[in-house]
Amino acid sequence: MQAQEGMILPPFQHSLIQLYQFEELPLIAMNVVRIGAQTPGLASEIGRRKIRVMVGFGPKTWLLVTPEPPAAGFKAFKGNETKGKLFPETTGDIFFYFSSDKPSLNTALANHVRDHFGNHGKLIEEV
Repeated sequence: MQAQEGMILPPFQHSLIQLYQFEELPLIAMNVVRIGAQTPGLASEIGRRKIRVMVGFGPKTWLLVTPEPPAAGFKAFKGNETKGKLFPETTGDIFFYFSSDKPSLNTALANHVRDHFGNHGKLIEEV
């Protein structure tokens, strides 16, 4: 499957993936989603259009923040390997994909996200 221009822009050379899980998700789901929604804006402040972000919410998160049932076929992403890189299953509650021309931009944004979650979010995967 190929990325659709305008929805998911082609990645830069360096990527970083983070997957978080939250023990108290029913109590903090709206805050988790808010941080996820604000991350692309934060990326533009850090990288000035030199970093791209994709945020994914797991089915459990989706059910907690929307009154509507998920669309048909909405399910957790199964792990995949592409060009020698393993992309983890999305068994967590929120998924971040950062891509930039400098690894330091990815790391800076990832650290900001981690700081915003504080001790509520457990980083369960970082690739």
